[in-house]
Amino acid sequence: MEAYVTEDQQVEAIKKWWKENGSSIIVGVVLGLAMVFGIRTWNDWRAHKAEAASEIYQQLAVELQKGQAMPVQQLGGRLMEEYPTSVYAMLGALAEAAVMVNQGDPVSARGRLEWVITQTSEPHIKGLAELRLGRLLLEQGDTARTVSLCASAAAAGFQAAADELKGDVLRAQGDNKGALGAYSASLAALPAGSEMAANLRLKIDDLGGVR
Repeated sequence: MEAYVTEDQQVEAIKKWWKENGSSIIVGVVLGLAMVFGIRTWNDWRAHKAEAASEIYQQLAVELQKGQAMPVQQLGGRLMEEYPTSVYAMLGALAEAAVMVNQGDPVSARGRLEWVITQTSEPHIKGLAELRLGRLLLEQGDTARTVSLCASAAAAGFQAAADELKGDVLRAQGDNKGALGAYSASLAALPAGSEMAANLRLKIDDLGGVR
């Protein structure tokens, strides 16, 4: 703003400047405040949704521990419907799939696992779903898809479990030498004291291998 000689001139200059620029300033302030409060409201809403989904999943976990299949499926379905992008919906779907397998319904279980694989952005959850789906598919004779799922699960950090499942595939195909190699690789990838080790040693022994 230019320098003015008298106080009156300064006041008039301020009035003129405000008349020309005041509305844009107000709009900017309003938009800025709306953005601040909007972000805060959005974060509060997300936190509330996450808390609500967590509470439902905790109920599901209790019912799962009790072996109550129906409540587990109801709560899992609710998580998928109301909070489909949350990690709790993915975990709920995995729990539902386990219940469905126990009930002798592998088709429905496969649907839940496929849903998790396509929906989740969490690599470890996806890898776990891929391993479980791979076991189901192997039982149904789909060895090609199972091998593909093994590779994806291994990339997600499940190397030992993926190698074991690959060994199961090779054994089912009659390739005992390949199966023995896969089981040995799985055993080597396990951390010390893993509960998987005893079962792998049994599989290796069955094929006449050296542990």
